[in-house]
Amino acid sequence: METKNIAVISMPSGAINIQFGVIDVMHTLDFKHLLLPHRHDHYCCFIATAGAGQFKVDFQVYSLSAPCVLVLYPGQVHELIDGTGIKGWALNFSSDIVDKAPKNIFEQAVSPLGAIQLDETQKLWFDSLMFMMEQSFSQQATGSYSQIIHSLTNAFFFNAAEIFSIQDKQRSLSHSTRKIEIVQKFRQLIKCNFKHLKRPVDYAALMHVTVSHLNDTVKSVTGLSATLLIQQYLLTEAQRLLYYTTCNIKEISHSLGFEDEKYFTRLFQKRKGVSPTVFRKSTAHD
Repeated sequence: METKNIAVISMPSGAINIQFGVIDVMHTLDFKHLLLPHRHDHYCCFIATAGAGQFKVDFQVYSLSAPCVLVLYPGQVHELIDGTGIKGWALNFSSDIVDKAPKNIFEQAVSPLGAIQLDETQKLWFDSLMFMMEQSFSQQATGSYSQIIHSLTNAFFFNAAEIFSIQDKQRSLSHSTRKIEIVQKFRQLIKCNFKHLKRPVDYAALMHVTVSHLNDTVKSVTGLSATLLIQQYLLTEAQRLLYYTTCNIKEISHSLGFEDEKYFTRLFQKRKGVSPTVFRKSTAHD
């Protein structure tokens, strides 16, 4: 699949597969790329200690107000569309150097992943961790500091996931554990199968529940119908393909499992308010 000339930031080759830096969006040239659409082939995390702004992640706008943590997955197209003196730290790391458990927490969440707000105690914990990270990077050429950096990175990822999990559960307190489990399983199955399974009845069969029970549960927990949740995954992937590949509409619709290009175009227009062609033109860049 041919891609357009869009910034894909790769992890530099090295022994530790981790990057760390201080952020001052308004004054540090190293972070000016945040103002342009780009994506990474690794996790990209921001720990904001001051300022506020908005990030666009996979074409969805999220507010960011310090103190908070923002975790971006590999491959997500993102840009800072408004930043008022955002300061803090950036921590980037390859997927293979962190534990699977926190990955699962983020992937199985009921709520969409936005900025993770921190209370004062949590902020102080991350401040201390980032100070240790900064000290370790300055001495990484000696002794076992690469192992220390790996451990600190996993500590960061585990705690960010734990705080997000607690906040996610608080947002879901009005729902039974069984309902939450059904929605989590449904999201996992969509992620793996959305290109060839597009009907709630197909997922209900995989989950051994009735389609009416699946629909009612998903609607009560997320506020969205099961069909709309499936379509969200499909159309986010469609937007990515329109944005960073040169494939035509027919090729994109077929790659997403649509036999009828016109149906795909109508669905995109209905849910996104513009046709795929107009969306591509509106997000075009040099």
